[in-house]
Amino acid sequence: MSTARRAPDRKRMIAAVHAAAKAHGLEGEAYRAMLRTHGGAESCADMTVRQLMAVLDHLNGHKLRTPSRRARPVAKGPAPLAKARALWLDLWVLGEVSDASEAALEAYAIRMTKGARGQGGQGVARLEWLDGDHLDRVIRGLRGWLARVAPALGRPDTPIHVLGQNLGAHPKVRVAWEQARRLDALGVDAETHALMGRPDDDLDRLLAARGRALRAAMDAGGIEPPLSHWLKGRT
Repeated sequence: MSTARRAPDRKRMIAAVHAAAKAHGLEGEAYRAMLRTHGGAESCADMTVRQLMAVLDHLNGHKLRTPSRRARPVAKGPAPLAKARALWLDLWVLGEVSDASEAALEAYAIRMTKGARGQGGQGVARLEWLDGDHLDRVIRGLRGWLARVAPALGRPDTPIHVLGQNLGAHPKVRVAWEQARRLDALGVDAETHALMGRPDDDLDRLLAARGRALRAAMDAGGIEPPLSHWLKGRT
């Protein structure tokens, strides 16, 4: 077969990859990570026909997802995986990451598992494929991230007093307290005395609502994630 006949086929394959990736809601770092994992390069233009076919086989072998750049993943599933999703949401509601989607968390997991034993320099491509040491590596990374940007959250034994009440070790209450502190720095009033005694579902709704308010305040002030960088600049 001549080069002249192969080129159009390759162009159609690249177009098919782009269309399938869009249907899966893959973009940015998540898209490039998928290309690296299954095609060996970050750009379709750098792939052979065989590599493009491997990428298409991967994309066509998974159930399509609704594009979800701003969608919030649901913290459900097996307990360790749900923990990873919950930690990622904590980073989002505190203004530390720009994208709360499942695809963004997958991109983070790929980066964290690249150096794992037996991976050959390629990260685990799907959250549902994480297990054992791989999942532990992701969760430790997320906990460490939170500990760096919000030290009080990483030390549940550290007392946080609001109007004479010790917030104790409840993680969602402590995240909500940290949200309130950040909103106050952005000039948005957020009550802290209303945090105690709320059920988990109510706290989830509060965290989500305050997360949106925090994002709106960041956008209004032209502040890009991570918010902790902006906060450090004010001290």
